[in-house]
Amino acid sequence: MVLSAVAGLLVTAAITPVIALSGLGATNAITVFESLPGYLDIEPLSQKSNIYATTPAREIKEMRLAIAAEKKFPQNDILRQYLNITGFGGTVYGIEAAANYYFGTTATELTLPQAASLVAIVNNPAKFRLDNSGSETNGYAVNKARRDYILREMVEHEKITAAEFQAAVATPVQPAIQEPSTGCQTAGGSAYFCDYVTHLLRNDPAFGEDDGKRLQNSRRGGYAVYTILDLDLQLAAEATLAANVPMEYPGKDVGSVITSVQATSAAYNGVN
Repeated sequence: MVLSAVAGLLVTAAITPVIALSGLGATNAITVFESLPGYLDIEPLSQKSNIYATTPAREIKEMRLAIAAEKKFPQNDILRQYLNITGFGGTVYGIEAAANYYFGTTATELTLPQAASLVAIVNNPAKFRLDNSGSETNGYAVNKARRDYILREMVEHEKITAAEFQAAVATPVQPAIQEPSTGCQTAGGSAYFCDYVTHLLRNDPAFGEDDGKRLQNSRRGGYAVYTILDLDLQLAAEATLAANVPMEYPGKDVGSVITSVQATSAAYNGVN
């Protein structure tokens, strides 16, 4: 009986700390639970922040100039002048250059759907230009959608008839890209001669009082420059060199030059 009592006491002593600890854990859990808020605040959803550039003096200046232009010029003249300088994608500026580049024609010879396609480009030149038909972000499909919208607006404002509209929207977008022949690199064998002429235009005082003015004049002066270059003779010389001088030779650095002298009676008279 004594041993049983001692065993019972030991069991009680072993169990008591566990019960005490369990009781302490429950008390702490209840305390933590009671300390939690009894409601949930629903905060406003996050919103994006925007930063805007509003340079106001510039906008006011543009408004003032626009009002002055409308008072001085008819709207058709303003539109014409704008189309003469605005961008049509890449390095194509002006309706005449655009007509030539995209359709191989002039501004006055554009058809109704062609003209609408070019006007469509002005809205977003990178998106609506017509020299990258396979792109997902620009090309024929997006240009046609914008073109047809413009044509519908023209019907709405009685600029074209319903029959003209139907014929125009039924016309597929079919550009005929004409690469511009600009820069001396397009002059072929005459490229160095072209570069020499360009150098004169930018350095001769006859074409401007300083370097900046001459450069501006050469780009915007509308010059018609006539030279002494004989293209038929130049092409014959190039063909002669090509037929007689190899473009390359193993182990050698090959070069060639040809000179033409015009024989005159005066030259023969000077020969003994």
